[in-house]
Amino acid sequence: MVFAKLLAVPMSVMVGTGTYTASIDMDYEGAVDIVTGQPVSEDEDNSEQQTITLSDGSVYDRLSHTFNYPISSESGVVKSSVAGGMVTVDEVSLETEDDVSLRVYRNGEALDSKKAYEIEEQGNYSVVVSEEGAEHQLFEFTIIPKKTGALTAYNLPNGFILNTYSISGEPQLLGDRKSAELKEDGKYEISYRCVATGIDYNLNITVDHTPPKISLDGVKDGAARGAVKLIGVSEDDTVTVIYEDSETKYPKDGEFTAPGKYVVKVTDDAGNEVVEEFEIKMYLNYQGILFGVLTIAVIAAAAVYLYVMRKRLKVR
Repeated sequence: MVFAKLLAVPMSVMVGTGTYTASIDMDYEGAVDIVTGQPVSEDEDNSEQQTITLSDGSVYDRLSHTFNYPISSESGVVKSSVAGGMVTVDEVSLETEDDVSLRVYRNGEALDSKKAYEIEEQGNYSVVVSEEGAEHQLFEFTIIPKKTGALTAYNLPNGFILNTYSISGEPQLLGDRKSAELKEDGKYEISYRCVATGIDYNLNITVDHTPPKISLDGVKDGAARGAVKLIGVSEDDTVTVIYEDSETKYPKDGEFTAPGKYVVKVTDDAGNEVVEEFEIKMYLNYQGILFGVLTIAVIAAAAVYLYVMRKRLKVR
């Protein structure tokens, strides 16, 4: 069985010594018989099989509901709750035998080596095994939050097709059925199917590509002569402040007063970021001026007092 988009009209197929004439639906896109070219029901034949080989070389096990990736030079497998290339918001389970050297990388950094993983943290993951001293990647997958601005499209794994998808309740055109556009902000409901097994999967997320709308009161052309106030930060935003090349706490009132260079990064709950840089020049505010005047007055009073005391001592 193969998967294809049929573009032809009635055709003849040679079977043995005879000729078989097949009438093909040019609007059909799905599984077809490799000999006859006829459409095959996605649930036909495979529904009773416990294991089914997928197009990426993995074997799906209906009893354990796992995608089993064979290791080329060994008899072992790596069992996964997701197929290679999947994007999910759920926890991912990985497991292998004791004699298999398994390593998982998250965003390029290796996790602690284990034989079984229950992965919840968001990121891009690569699953590799060591064979003859070299690492060999078996598959990849991605875990995202239920609200994200990180994706502009979901390119389905090999051997999967799009059933339906909608944006904020509005059904969308399926296109080539191999990907779903995620460029528009809104709530997405995506349903897609593994052609070989006939099993459907869902990805329901909120897409938000709009960055936080913030402003800096008191800054002009990247510089300020007084206090600077950050405006527009919401409760769900995360603020990171770098002051003179070192990370420091974000003031609760959002006001920066100390002279120096600042880098302020605001990240919303979908991962969208805004970065602002500015410098507060040396300045004297009202409190500073008052303090300075009082200091000068105290010094002057002390000087007058000492002068008067000296005069009295000399007179005696």
